[in-house]
Amino acid sequence: MHKLMKKTISKYISNTIVVILVTVGAFSIVSAQNLSQLQRMAAENNPALRAKYKEFEAALQRSAQISSLPDPTFSFGYFISPVETRVGPQRAMLSLSQMFPWFGTLSAHSEANALMAEAKYQSFLEMKNKVFWQVATAYFPLYEWQENMRVEKDNIALLESLKSIATTKFENAEGSLVDVLRVDLKLKEAKNRLLNLTEKESALLSLLAKNIGTEDLALISINDTLELEVVASLSDKSQLVETQPMLSSFDANIAASKATQYSIKKQGLPKFGLGLNYTVVDKMSIANPIDNGKDVILPTLSVSIPLYRSKYTSAYRESELMAESYELLKADYVLSLQNDYKQSLFELEQQKNNSLLYKAQIEEAQQILNLLYSEYSNSGKEFEDILDIQQQILQYKNFLAKSLSMYHIALAKMDYVLAKN
Repeated sequence: MHKLMKKTISKYISNTIVVILVTVGAFSIVSAQNLSQLQRMAAENNPALRAKYKEFEAALQRSAQISSLPDPTFSFGYFISPVETRVGPQRAMLSLSQMFPWFGTLSAHSEANALMAEAKYQSFLEMKNKVFWQVATAYFPLYEWQENMRVEKDNIALLESLKSIATTKFENAEGSLVDVLRVDLKLKEAKNRLLNLTEKESALLSLLAKNIGTEDLALISINDTLELEVVASLSDKSQLVETQPMLSSFDANIAASKATQYSIKKQGLPKFGLGLNYTVVDKMSIANPIDNGKDVILPTLSVSIPLYRSKYTSAYRESELMAESYELLKADYVLSLQNDYKQSLFELEQQKNNSLLYKAQIEEAQQILNLLYSEYSNSGKEFEDILDIQQQILQYKNFLAKSLSMYHIALAKMDYVLAKN
């Protein structure tokens, strides 16, 4: 009977050590590839992200509207009472005119719109990075849940073996009924935890599916292991803002506001119009003068005089204020980035230390469990301590899974802050 228990405990210890070594040192490309696939799926399916890209496409379509000349004007008039002229009565008049803005106005409009479209595109890239981060924050808790399930199942299997051993020892008058009841209590608690974990799966998968933008939960696959990665801190904080799409969006909006100011100046200048009037003239029947019935062609030139300046002044000031607003928003965002970067570094270091601690505690607790087993084999005592240390190992393993999950969530936040995606 002692041999059976020793074999069971030894197998449990060996499996646990293998799991820990794999957990801390083996998760690399496989998980990254799996997560990146989910992130690419989110980039294709996420409704909010697709809407953001549609905004960019709409901004591009606006260029054709802004850079075009105003529509020409055609008019037709008919003389109810013909106007008599030297060459005959006028019957009808047709005119066609086209207005032209001041030189450079259309190109100024187009440049401002192109910069606004660039700002929309950078905003789309920022949202894509945010969606990637949100996918990661929903993905890694599923790893933690999966580890909790695996650990709890192993725990239940071991408790059932211990219960069988304790029952046999009691029947052979080598153990106490109290040991059987104690392990039975632990077994019921473990099965209840496993039930709660099973019910938790649906909520976690639904959150991940929402961020991906798909209802097909079968597409989601969670890997088994995670690793601690080497993260180098920035030597120069200016590197923090070099590739940040949101900062590029602010820069584009600032440049667009300045281009708009130039465009408004152009709008405040005169506009020119060219036209052509064509008058239909009937022939005179009572006489036949020279050019009798000759139609009249009259080219025209018009100029709009921008006398009412308040609207241009107000629009110019609006663009100035918007540029100042974007400058302030950019400065605030830089501070937020720096703070998020520091927080992410702190979280990474904290969870790294926790993970290493839990790994060491699990290994030490396994040694204690092995010693307690020897004492129990020799004296039939220490069974309660065996259960306690086993539950402590279970707790440490769950802590390790949570710490690794939080570590990789912080790493994903770091990627979002540095715009690595």
